[in-house]
Amino acid sequence: MKLSDFRGEDALDVLADIIEPVTAIFNDKEIKAAWGNKATIATCVKIALKSHKKEVIEIMAALEQEPYDEFLQSVNVLTLPIKAIQIMQDKDLRDFFTQSQMMIPDEFSGDATEATSDEA
Repeated sequence: MKLSDFRGEDALDVLADIIEPVTAIFNDKEIKAAWGNKATIATCVKIALKSHKKEVIEIMAALEQEPYDEFLQSVNVLTLPIKAIQIMQDKDLRDFFTQSQMMIPDEFSGDATEATSDEA
């Protein structure tokens, strides 16, 4: 399923399930460099599959609305790359996270109190 196919509470649930793994993948320096150099989707998928196995499965399982373990047992060497490429081709998913990426500085620590404190 594509990200834009989810509506209402389903959309919130899927977003909650994928935000961390997608952020980890799109923050990967090697993927950022490949994407910035206009590498093919297959190249970015290869990097994600090698460096972020768990995150890739978490995203795919969430988009298929299946528990992680069940989804992991259902994919094989033929279906996994197809699903990974489908995810990377989801323009809405890419746009959402690349736009969000531009709003977060590289030195962001992830500490909510630090991020919201006033600097006087």
